[in-house]
Amino acid sequence: IFCRVFCFLMRNRVFLSPYYLKMKKKLLICFNILFTLLASGQINQFGIPLHTYFGSDIINSNAQNWDIAQTSNGILYIANNIHGVLEFDGVSTRSISIEGNPEIRSIAINKDNLIFVGCSYEFGYLRPNNIGGFRYINLSKSLPDSLQRFAYIYKVHCINDTVFFSDDKFNLFKYITTEDTLVAIKNPKHTFFTFAFQNELFGGSYVDGLFKIKDDKPVKIIGGDFYQSKDVFSILNNSGKMVVVTGELGLFNYDCKSGKSNQILSAEALAGIKNVITYSAAINNESYFLGTLGQGINVINKTGNLEAILDKQIGIPEHVCSSVKVFGNDTWGTLQPGLTNIEYKNPIRYFDEGSSLSGGINDITSYDGKLFVATD
Repeated sequence: IFCRVFCFLMRNRVFLSPYYLKMKKKLLICFNILFTLLASGQINQFGIPLHTYFGSDIINSNAQNWDIAQTSNGILYIANNIHGVLEFDGVSTRSISIEGNPEIRSIAINKDNLIFVGCSYEFGYLRPNNIGGFRYINLSKSLPDSLQRFAYIYKVHCINDTVFFSDDKFNLFKYITTEDTLVAIKNPKHTFFTFAFQNELFGGSYVDGLFKIKDDKPVKIIGGDFYQSKDVFSILNNSGKMVVVTGELGLFNYDCKSGKSNQILSAEALAGIKNVITYSAAINNESYFLGTLGQGINVINKTGNLEAILDKQIGIPEHVCSSVKVFGNDTWGTLQPGLTNIEYKNPIRYFDEGSSLSGGINDITSYDGKLFVATD
């Protein structure tokens, strides 16, 4: 477009006109801005989504938030490093303390709205009492001493009437709520995280690859060897299809029948997340959300392209997102400190100086899928 306009001006010698000599500088500035928009069009090209940051003054804690879950009535519960479990209704926060003040690393809520928590050196759940509060039930104290030597519970998963707690010592604890029973399962060595998918539990071992739990034992799955020497940080459910999220090597569609894995990300997207560790992930109907250690929340569309980076440049004051979750139309990320809410599905977006725009906006038009803006 620039070349066409430039050739038209030259053919008609308009640059020789005194009027256009005065306008030349502004015109070149305008083209410069247009080039900047086109060059960065792949990232946040649809504008910045509406978002809200809830800082320590709102959630009453300046400590690390690790995980987040939501009850059926929309109340959020946040796993906090110092202040226990934070109950947040969008306006005010209540701290639910646990005796001994352990760090809360993971949290999950089952279909009965029971809140299960993974802590430092213990795990259990919060049971509502008759005065509007909660009573903490310590489940791990029933384990033999040899199984209580873990430092953290990294993940909690609720599958029907069963809850799984995954620790840092390659142990998995299976709690059946209807029977009040606790079973210990040994994961393969170098298993970091575990994941719920289609009412089954899977895990990723850096040595053995991808596996699942069957009859209270880890079982290798077909094609799971592909994930050897890969850090698996999340497994997502894309309309019944498994998506495996690795720390640095991208996202893969995994075919549960054939065992084949195919890279989702384009070469450009892989380059965009190079040297960035993906720590958590979530999905909605249109996008993948990757919580990273250093680049905020990255948004990948279903064609595998990096379409947005949500970090300090758009007003989210932290580059580290330890957990990202999608509840309904809202995307939530836990930060250090604070919490962010992103209305990514909201069609209302905005552009500001972070989008390389400055001065007054004179005109806006779109052409060939790209947005063109004329400024002062």
